[in-house]
Amino acid sequence: MVNNSWCNNANVVTLTRSCSPNLELLALKLRPFYLPREFTSVIINTVYIPPQANMDTALCELHEALTQFQTQHRDAALIVVGDFNSANLKRAVPNLYQHITFPTRGNRTLDHCYTPYKDSYKALAHPSFGKSDHAAIFLIPKYKQRLKWEAPVQREVTHWTDQSVAALQDALDDVDWDMFQRSTEFTEAVVGFIGKLVDDTIPRITIKKFSNQKPWVDRTIRKALNSRTAAYNVGIISGNMDEYKSAAYGVRRVVREAKRRYGKKLETQFQQSGSRSLKTKELIVDSSKKQERHYQPVRISGTTVERIDSFRYLAVHISQDLSWSCHTNSLAKKARQRLYHLRRLRDFRLPSKVLRNFYTCTIESILMGNITVWFGNSTKQDRQALQSVVRSAERITHTELPDLQTIYYKRCQTKARKIVKDPTHPNNRLFSLL
Repeated sequence: MVNNSWCNNANVVTLTRSCSPNLELLALKLRPFYLPREFTSVIINTVYIPPQANMDTALCELHEALTQFQTQHRDAALIVVGDFNSANLKRAVPNLYQHITFPTRGNRTLDHCYTPYKDSYKALAHPSFGKSDHAAIFLIPKYKQRLKWEAPVQREVTHWTDQSVAALQDALDDVDWDMFQRSTEFTEAVVGFIGKLVDDTIPRITIKKFSNQKPWVDRTIRKALNSRTAAYNVGIISGNMDEYKSAAYGVRRVVREAKRRYGKKLETQFQQSGSRSLKTKELIVDSSKKQERHYQPVRISGTTVERIDSFRYLAVHISQDLSWSCHTNSLAKKARQRLYHLRRLRDFRLPSKVLRNFYTCTIESILMGNITVWFGNSTKQDRQALQSVVRSAERITHTELPDLQTIYYKRCQTKARKIVKDPTHPNNRLFSLL
């Protein structure tokens, strides 16, 4: 049942409807009247796994279906609800979060609700419907739009107008280009000089870029949206909505043209300069205590280099505030995904020695990567998140595994011995015998 005040029947599409001895699945794609901008649609999966079903087979079938939905609809909000009995979907899809934590039938939690977003719902227990022996569950949304939990970024851009272009053309006409003939690096000198003229002639304005703003949104779309809003307000007063309908059609046409222009722009960048120009990024590390500081953007061949908050270099995520939360979160996510395979090996009743070797090769190697660089400056919360992965592996393998602090000390000692033995190392002079 879908509430018509939330989404009408025209915006409901059935993705799949399957029924097998192990799994009953109904997947619907909905486009509600209101939806956060970061989502294109909502995919609701209703699941029932019978008590006598093979739980592993049911989870595999459900995992394949969810993977297909996430691949085909990358920007859709995924919700999985239903009666799972003794099955746990996090074993098959570790990146989902379970929002129902209280018993739904007797003293057991049989009904689950999974989403890829942490703390997106608050579940409340209500009396059951009719003669049902399952409690009714009321899910209160707690999800905050990306626009609210990410602050907008201010940056300076060049404001190209007819007057500024004419002024730049006049400046270029007055240049004595023969003076560059004597330069040994003719191309770099000319490009640098033209860039200096652009900086001096073209005015710059400060704009706000919101976290949920699409890259193809430009001034034509904003102008069309303002025209549609004005036409709607006039139509409400006059009662004639013809202008509003025409403006709404114009918005759809402008959006299609903007997407087409953005696609052409990306295609041109790949054809003319290859993919290396798209890989160049700018990361600013500022240790000053000022809240806001504006920096001039970096340009390469007239193209502004994109400014980012973090950068991955040699498998280490370096953030602009030199904190290691981004890196440790990435490590914890990868390690938890591989815990699923470790559990599968345990279910096959492999000996603890084999499980320990699998942990060392596939999970510990991830956690220990470049640990001498980031572990010493990581926060207590980040270390606890990584240590929880080790504790989970201990419960699975039934063996005692070395903690991260011990491994960090051993790696630092090994690194120090190598530096002491290498007189050519630049940090060799930092060590002296006591």
